[in-house]
Amino acid sequence: MPPPAMYTKQVPMPVCKYEVLDGSPTGPPVYYATVGQMVYHKWTCEAEQADTFCMVVHSCFVDDGNGERVQLINEQGCALDKYLLTNLEYPGDLMAGREAHVYKYADRDNMYFDCQITLRIKEPGSEFCEVMF
Repeated sequence: MPPPAMYTKQVPMPVCKYEVLDGSPTGPPVYYATVGQMVYHKWTCEAEQADTFCMVVHSCFVDDGNGERVQLINEQGCALDKYLLTNLEYPGDLMAGREAHVYKYADRDNMYFDCQITLRIKEPGSEFCEVMF
């Protein structure tokens, strides 16, 4: 009996984005905030094919735009300073987020967030994504 035939299919990569929302995962986008305001940091990816990918947000830094950089989330996706941002929640395979209070650098009006997202193929038939690191 011949071996079973192998079929391959090219699946488009998900498109990911980062948003700062007002207070909750469903809040409106925040473009200007005040120190102490509650916001929701939200990372999402959209995939054409459901139940195919898993994501983890990691290696996050906040920058003042002048080279002052602080790491918030390490390479394994764990929060490093619980006062600035605690460990992210993953309510779905392609969504991560966490509430946090707005803070700022002294004498700086803007802050820049820089995070990495790792995507991997979800194990067929599994209900949840496995820990990646």
